[in-house]
Amino acid sequence: MALWLAVRKQRSTELDLLQKHEPHRLAEQVAADTRQHQLRTAADAREDALARRVIAEVLCAYLRMPPDGTAEEVQVRRAAQKILERHTHPGDIRHWPGLFLDFSGAHLDRVRFTGCRFEAILFTGFASFISARFDGEGNFQGAQSADQVDFHNARFVDDVNFGDAEFAALPKLDHAEAGPDHLKLLQRHWPAGWTLGDPEDDGWAPLLRTD
Repeated sequence: MALWLAVRKQRSTELDLLQKHEPHRLAEQVAADTRQHQLRTAADAREDALARRVIAEVLCAYLRMPPDGTAEEVQVRRAAQKILERHTHPGDIRHWPGLFLDFSGAHLDRVRFTGCRFEAILFTGFASFISARFDGEGNFQGAQSADQVDFHNARFVDDVNFGDAEFAALPKLDHAEAGPDHLKLLQRHWPAGWTLGDPEDDGWAPLLRTD
């Protein structure tokens, strides 16, 4: 089933936007012969902020749909993620500033937002960063969550800032690590209830509960 048909069934709001704003051009992009081709043509739409917003909404709507587990669908899902990754990177000439990305209930597979910047983060449900690696600054300052956020086994290489973050429940940082020790002078602000332990032999320091 074509991506356009799937999105139309799942998200009528995105369809309304596509029909209302420049329908011929955007319909050609979103209703291409194959889903892979659709994603490539969507990536090339840079004419105006409205087109960017609509395309980002369509891609997010696709990622919010339950995955069917097929190899083709996995590749399409990763291609959609790649498009959003490069357009959220401030240092990329293809950067699309001011995007609102709604990943509510989305299933993200091997996504890499390296170097990307999000000005505000709102977790509306369970958010999993299990075994994630943050090579750059992990800035969660002001983040809000109405549910559990899980950083189990995560690794924080650079600065970490959870200042003013509001979590409905204590974040899970079991077996999470920070370091190595040559970065120990960097500024790190952990969520309430967690502190940094002493470095292990490999230079990485574990996160420890304070209660």
